[in-house]
Amino acid sequence: MHEQHGNSSCANNQFRKWNRSALAVAFAALGLLNLATAAATMNEARPRARDAGIVVGTMPPGPNNAITDVAGVGVGHATLAEGTRFHTGITAIVPHAGNLYQQRVPAAIIVGNGFGKLLGVTQVQELGELETPILLTGTLGVWKVADALVDHLLRLPGMDKVYSINPVVGETNDGYLSDIRARPLTPVLVEHALARLSHSAVEEGDVGAGAGTVAFGWKSGIGTSSRILPAADGSYTVGVLVQSNFGGQLTIAGVPVWKQLPDPAEYARTTTAPPTKGDGSIMMVVATDAPLDAAALQRLARRALVGLARTGSVMSNGSGDYVIAFSTAKENLRSPDAATQPARSVAAENMTPLFQAVAEATEEAILNSLFRAHTVHGLRGTVAALPLDRVLEALHGAKAPAQDEKRSADWAELSRYREDNARLAAPAPNENRVVFFGDSITDFWGRGEDNGEFFPGKPYVNRGISGQTTPQMLVRFAQDVVALKPRIVVVLAGTNDIAGNTGPATPQMIEDNYAAMAAIAQANGIRVVFASVLPAKAYPWRPDVQPAQTIREVNAWLKAYCAREKLAYLDYYTAMADADGGMRTGLSSDGVHPNSAGYAVMAPLAQRAIDEVLK
Repeated sequence: MHEQHGNSSCANNQFRKWNRSALAVAFAALGLLNLATAAATMNEARPRARDAGIVVGTMPPGPNNAITDVAGVGVGHATLAEGTRFHTGITAIVPHAGNLYQQRVPAAIIVGNGFGKLLGVTQVQELGELETPILLTGTLGVWKVADALVDHLLRLPGMDKVYSINPVVGETNDGYLSDIRARPLTPVLVEHALARLSHSAVEEGDVGAGAGTVAFGWKSGIGTSSRILPAADGSYTVGVLVQSNFGGQLTIAGVPVWKQLPDPAEYARTTTAPPTKGDGSIMMVVATDAPLDAAALQRLARRALVGLARTGSVMSNGSGDYVIAFSTAKENLRSPDAATQPARSVAAENMTPLFQAVAEATEEAILNSLFRAHTVHGLRGTVAALPLDRVLEALHGAKAPAQDEKRSADWAELSRYREDNARLAAPAPNENRVVFFGDSITDFWGRGEDNGEFFPGKPYVNRGISGQTTPQMLVRFAQDVVALKPRIVVVLAGTNDIAGNTGPATPQMIEDNYAAMAAIAQANGIRVVFASVLPAKAYPWRPDVQPAQTIREVNAWLKAYCAREKLAYLDYYTAMADADGGMRTGLSSDGVHPNSAGYAVMAPLAQRAIDEVLK
């Protein structure tokens, strides 16, 4: 027997780092992308929807694009895999790190279609609060998982006088791929799911409770996404996690891609067709840090069904479609011993942005559950991974009108920092303000669990945007650099140009954009530090590109250009590269984006370059 517990940190960090790729990534790569989905294995990298260029809606995701972007929320998986017999598991969602029984969160449950076995539903609906973690699993494992959860909770400190507890356990049926009648889940697996929580990236696809699930006839599983509201609407975060196991007609960004996909059973070459008619269920868990009472959470939960419908579900007769929503707002935590309970809530007339956020995040979470899942050979047949090359071809063929409009309207993502720039005060007379300007490597610095610290106590401003190329950066240079009146700008760019994120780019094109940024900065009295492109031997999102030599060429030009123009050259590359031109072991989780150790190498080098320029 093979058991997988917790989250795969490598996979988690790899896919977290790509969480804002531009729409053009996939469309520029069409015809080059070949994921060989029918032969996919657990070790093969599959992108999230956004990393493949599919942008759902208009609101920005959080740093991890996951339910864990809601502060305090943790997610853990325990996966049971044994040959073709067992593909099942448990996924735990924990609202905060404290004792949930003693510090309960406001909650609500909405039933879209009630063909399911959701334990704990009536008490949550009656009292409007959640007093245990939420566990998801397979249908016939509900009661064993709930029993193990109760045992776990009763053993906690301070629980010795508890005589009633309401475990919330949801399910979908994984009986096509797993021997569901054997009911193999054990208390040990429940303990592992609860003990190995991630508060940053969340592993998706065929893991945990999603190990044996099927959606639209394709392998699905766990998916997650998040949205952040604008400052004017409270800057609240909404996160969604789904266990998808339903059917219908797969629709992505409004495009009926199901019309251009092969029959899933024929594609998998299985003798017994996987379920496609719509029965099977979906569990949707919604978290937010917005202060909401139970009534407002009911309203929020209903909008998750909007996101579900957008993917092509009609909530069929045999499908159990449930939404569990909770708020982590600290001012609304509830003690069972208090005579009165707090009930602060966002006003009804201000709820619409939250509704939009949950609809968008649910839709994207479902897509991620499909995009990240791999082909699985199970008890009654094989379920193939969604053929992403066919999906992207269908989207491109349809021109994806709404997405093209969004890309055209804000290709350079000027909206990302517009409000932040407006709130940023002018630099003080003796302030040495520095703007760090770049792509995801800058964007993620100090933002997230394993991304180091971004120069605490320094008047430094982060203006990185994940996925961007130098032409996009050139467009926003005036707004995100010049208008902030820094003494220095530190520019780190180029790797996404080499990857072709906005189409083919030659070294000469990259160099021209560097030179243009330098000219604009100097014309406005801003001193320039150009950082080397970081080493990378491969781009996980563009396996057809081998970047190492091109990175060396761009860096050689950049170093010579800085010497010729008397600009500062910040050499990250030499300190971080291995002999093959890749990132040194331990400095990155995906070979492209630094982790905390990588940023720890970069920070003193950057500071030294800044100090030299300020002399």
